[in-house]
Parts: sequence; structure tokens; C-alpha cells
Amino acid sequence: MIQTNINNIFRYVLGLALVLLLSLTTWAQNAPAGGETREVTATGQGLDRDQALQDALRNAVAQAAGIAVQSQTKVENFVTVQDAIATHASGYITTYKVANERKLQDAYSLTVVATVSMKPLKADANLLAKSIGGVRFLVTYEERNHDKDENKLLDYATERINQFLSQKKYRYVEKKRTDKLRTEASNMMQEGLNQELGYAQQLALMADAQFIIYIKNMTTDTKEEAFGTRTRSTVGLEVKAYDNCTGEGLGTITLHSDEMVSADNENGKRKAIESAIERDGDKLISTFTTYIGDWVNNGTPFELRFYDGGGFRELRELRTGLKADASFGGDMEIVGADDFQKLNCTFRKKPDELADKVLDVADGLPAWKAKKLDVKYIYGRQISFAPRNYKIPGYTPAAPEGFSADKPSASTTTEAPAETAPANTKALTKAPATRTVKKPSRRK
Repeated sequence: MIQTNINNIFRYVLGLALVLLLSLTTWAQNAPAGGETREVTATGQGLDRDQALQDALRNAVAQAAGIAVQSQTKVENFVTVQDAIATHASGYITTYKVANERKLQDAYSLTVVATVSMKPLKADANLLAKSIGGVRFLVTYEERNHDKDENKLLDYATERINQFLSQKKYRYVEKKRTDKLRTEASNMMQEGLNQELGYAQQLALMADAQFIIYIKNMTTDTKEEAFGTRTRSTVGLEVKAYDNCTGEGLGTITLHSDEMVSADNENGKRKAIESAIERDGDKLISTFTTYIGDWVNNGTPFELRFYDGGGFRELRELRTGLKADASFGGDMEIVGADDFQKLNCTFRKKPDELADKVLDVADGLPAWKAKKLDVKYIYGRQISFAPRNYKIPGYTPAAPEGFSADKPSASTTTEAPAETAPANTKALTKAPATRTVKKPSRRK
């Protein structure tokens, strides 16, 4: 009797387990794949309904990107990747509906419930995370192009843009660090660097900054009123954006202020500078994030420099070998300089993988193999190659000086600065004290 009851209980438990197992299997087969889509509610604003809608969709993708990026990239690049992904919102949103909209006094507000496709978003976030490397901004201007009073205001504008970057969780080079490097960069200009970008590149190189925000001009308009007891001031900041690794200009942005009232002329101009940055700062940042977001489809831009690499024929042979690899893209135009030749290309993997690929292709070509080509340094997305015993003119690696960046929140702590090397060796007649070299491990 007891044995019979035990057998019945065993059969009951076994049957129940089988039913649960079959139910779980059926649910798993019919349920959507985990993480493929996510429903997000986001609000946007704009001058009209269409602008508000596009802003809401970008914010929806940014929310979803934040979830994806947290698990796929270093915290140093969290904000950069998140914002770059959000610039191409239409590529990730499958459906959306407007949940609420209203007309404000001077703007339009709109809330959407959007379904975001997470699979391509995660893949693109992972690609960008591998490609970007360290991201740091240098905000600067050429003080010799302005008078003393203008320089004071430009100093203030530099500090306020840095503060704006800090609020957005972007890394930047502090102004006091930049000021220490100005003298050396200015000396290089006097010794032959007569171009605006050349000066900014030297400064950014020494500060280990991959992107440059260059304040070219500032216009001010001040009107006195109430018998000279107060002023109305407006300011316009003409800013140029550069990719320091490739020297590519990304565009010119003008930051316009609202009209600011103050009892003091100087204070009125400072308030106008703050207004210009607060009003149009996002437009400036968008110039960079849109550029980075395009890397998803086009590949990451790199500049490859070859010192003592031979003539056009040899470089053309190397270029042909590189084009055979599907990871490469771009025109790969050969550009000559006094000390080196360069190839501008796009590549879909990390800089050290690109360096390895170039060396592998070179080793397979007799003319290049005889040169014993090696990597001299990797500076962000600029890689310089030369024969093993060749010394790049004016380049002497040295230990880096420290620099300061904004203090991030506990959830977005930054890492140590990436190693750097000179961005324009042709113009160097002495080595800045801040250069280090990223040594390749594969060539002894």
C-alpha cells in the first residue's frame, strides 16, 4: 500500500515537471527574442511640430542606446557613442505613435512612444566603441589675432565651453593646461607653421586631444540705454570644428546669444557669451557626433603616413593590396608631402588592427618587405609607418605631462589618457614634452 502511494506521487511529480517543461519550451519558441526591440517614451521640443518630433525620436534612440552602450563600451566613450547613435534615429525606430503634443509660447513640445530595434543598435554601438578610442576636446583660439580686451572675453568663452562639455559628460583639456602649451605651439608657428589649423593641431597634439573647437572670431554689439545706466549686449562666436587625427574640417558653427541686459558693459558681454553657448552649444556638439555617427555606414576615417616609403609606384602597390581587404574603404588617395606620403582611408576595426593589416600586406610585397616597415607611433586615428631604423625628423618620444579633465560622475569614471605622438612632424623642430609613443607589440 505504501509502495503504491509512493509510485503514484512519483508519477504525479514527473508528469507535472513534463508539463512545466513543455510550457516553458512553447513560451520560449513563441516569445520575441530577448532584447530585439524596446518600447521607449521620450519627449522632444522644437520651433515647430516637425522639429519637436525629430527631437523626440532622437531622445528615444538615445535612451535605448544608453542601455546598449553600458554593456558594450568603455565608460570613457559612453556619452560619445550614445549621442553619435542618436544622430541616426530613423535607422533604429520601427514604429512610433504620438502620445501627447502641445504648443508652447515660443516652441512646440511632443511626446512619442517609440519601438526601437535593439539588435542593429547594439551592433553599431559596438562598432563605434571599437573605432573611437579616446575622445577629448580642446577648446582654443589664437590670441595673437585679437587685442587684449578680446582675449579676456575669449578666455571666458573657452572656460564656458569647457563647462558646457563637462555638463554633457564629455572629456576636455582644462584651460590652465592649454595655457601652458600655448608658448611652445606659438614658437612652432613662428618657425614655419603659418596656418590656422597647424597651430591648433600642434596645441591639440601636445594636450592629447582628438577633436578641436577653434574659436576663430567673436562679434559683440552693445547699446547703452537709460542714460547710460545699463546696456544691451549680444555676442556671436564663430567656431570651427576639426578632427585633429586627420586634419579634416567638420564645419563652421556660429553661436548666437540672446540680447542680455546688464548695468555693466563687461558683465553684459559675459552674460551674452553664456547665452550663446547655452543656446547653440548642442548644435556645436552635434557637428562632432553626427560626424562620428556616419562611421557606422562609412567606416572610421584614418590617416596613414609613410616615411621613407619610396615613390608613388611603391605606395600604389601597397594601396592595391589594402583595397583587397573588405574592412577598408574610402578613396585612398595618395597625397605627397616633403617628409612623408599619406593615404586617407576608412577602416571598420580598431587602430592596432589596422596597423597589423598594413604590416601584413607590406610583408607580402617584395619592395616593402625589404624596407622592414614598422609602426613608429599611433596617435588616435593617425598611424605613422617607416623602415625600422628610420628616425622621423624632429620626433623624440618623451614621458607625458599630466593633464586634467572634467570630473565625471561615479557612473562614468574616465580612464588614463591614451598615449600620443605628434600630429604634424614636418613642422616640428623640437619635441614637445608631452609626447609618448604607442609601441607595436608584434614587431621586435
